[in-house]
Amino acid sequence: MSDRSQLIETGTPFQFDAERDTEFERLVKRYPTRESMILPALWMAQEQEGWISAEAIGYIADRIGTFASKVFEVATFYTMYNLLVNIISVFAGHSLATFSGNSR
Repeated sequence: MSDRSQLIETGTPFQFDAERDTEFERLVKRYPTRESMILPALWMAQEQEGWISAEAIGYIADRIGTFASKVFEVATFYTMYNLLVNIISVFAGHSLATFSGNSR
């Protein structure tokens, strides 16, 4: 059984941006089964956001047509996927935005 307690929920829905959505649709035609798309889809989500959230895992599972637990198991098996956001960069980005007068 997978322990998904380490996943961070952002509270905002995830979806691929237009570029990655197009890439997903292009790649899905090249793979023998949709579940073969788990690795590339995880990579695209991480490329887009910098890490993989619980919402991204659910989105990928829905797009592929599989269980979120299966996507989670793949994401935790490979060390190239980041399931934890780099907190320092989030705080640094917030601080810079605050000091520059920009709001997020």
